[in-house]
Amino acid sequence: MLGVELKSLSDLNKLPPLTVSEIVSGLGSFITIKLHSEPRQSETIDIWIYLCSWKLISEDVLVASSNSSKSDIERAVSQFRGRQLERVKELRRGRVDIVFFGGGKLMLQNDEKMYASNDDLFKVYLGVERVYCYSTALGLYAGSN
Repeated sequence: MLGVELKSLSDLNKLPPLTVSEIVSGLGSFITIKLHSEPRQSETIDIWIYLCSWKLISEDVLVASSNSSKSDIERAVSQFRGRQLERVKELRRGRVDIVFFGGGKLMLQNDEKMYASNDDLFKVYLGVERVYCYSTALGLYAGSN
């Protein structure tokens, strides 16, 4: 699975089912999501959300945003552990939704007031051998650790 090459964000939707094994808030509004495939939990994908504005929606209710307090973010992200990734969708350049089964969504958007168009909204780590980055200017591209 992890030997796959991503040419677009929609290629993530072609991977075997992925479940959130860990989701944590980091420094400021950073979020790290660890996904594992069933049944081989040793294969993981990490998604680092950082240089963007984001909203976390659960059952059509805003539960946290990149402007929320640290305690609100931690409480909100805990609701997503164990959820399965449904799809990743680029609505337009610089606007991406990460959708989970069970009514959850992480909406990412470039904040032009705070970040440059070449800043990475997020990175996708396929194991240790491959990393992909996403920016408004470049879209999805092969990056480096």
